[in-house]
Amino acid sequence: MEQALNNPKMLGRYDALFYLYGPLEGSLWEPYQCPTLFASIDKLSLTPREVELSEGFHQAPREEAWQWVRPDTLVLLDLPDGATIEVGSILMRQGAQFISTFDHWPMSQSNVSARPVIDSIELINKMYTLAPKVRQLRQTLSPDAAPIWLCDSRRLGTSGRSPSPGTFDNRYYIDDSILPGVKTLKKGGIRRIVHFNEKLSSEPLPDLVPFILDAHNAGIALEKVSLDEESTWVRPQIMKPPFKRRLPIRGFRRSDMGGFGQMVPVPSEGSYGSGGGGG
Repeated sequence: MEQALNNPKMLGRYDALFYLYGPLEGSLWEPYQCPTLFASIDKLSLTPREVELSEGFHQAPREEAWQWVRPDTLVLLDLPDGATIEVGSILMRQGAQFISTFDHWPMSQSNVSARPVIDSIELINKMYTLAPKVRQLRQTLSPDAAPIWLCDSRRLGTSGRSPSPGTFDNRYYIDDSILPGVKTLKKGGIRRIVHFNEKLSSEPLPDLVPFILDAHNAGIALEKVSLDEESTWVRPQIMKPPFKRRLPIRGFRRSDMGGFGQMVPVPSEGSYGSGGGGG
């Protein structure tokens, strides 16, 4: 794959992005890379394009920032949309590899009459825009590099209400297949989990809580970093074990092609199949 990426046209392919935004070959974390969103680029004939990066991406951080990224630390990078890609690439400069958790289908570009709950085109575009930089950084890494779980904090939905009929419901949650168990964490030398989100006051989303609590109960330290508190970029704060909250998994719509994503039926029209993005 590395040799194939010498051709810049390859960088927009689903398999190239899956490779770049996943663990290194031989890494303990290879089994946890989620293929769904990457497969959608191929199945739905999506064409990633270059987009502008946020203003914050170009600002030079304090020299001592991000020094806490090291092989004994697993980072749960839980930011919305393309922000998790931008910040992930910044942390990658310190020597970190990615594990992507995007387990949903985007809306098919041919379906202009419906809207998705999670519009992931910008996320895909950010991956494509940063692909050359990520490729360059990957070449300096070893399989024991610090693992960063790339998460989209919009995944459970943001309104608190069920999607309306005629909407493409591609909400999803991070399940056990995408998260390592305690034995694997210890085998990988993980001594600390850092939860990284937008606000220091925010709690981890409920799908991550069981994983975090299991790690805590096994003696792994918990810390947190946030975009709104720059002091944590230098020194993460200690995180108290989060309260366990119920995740209503019955409300999520699995796709018949794996992952999540189905149209919400309009009562008078019967039910839709998932169709890999609603057709």
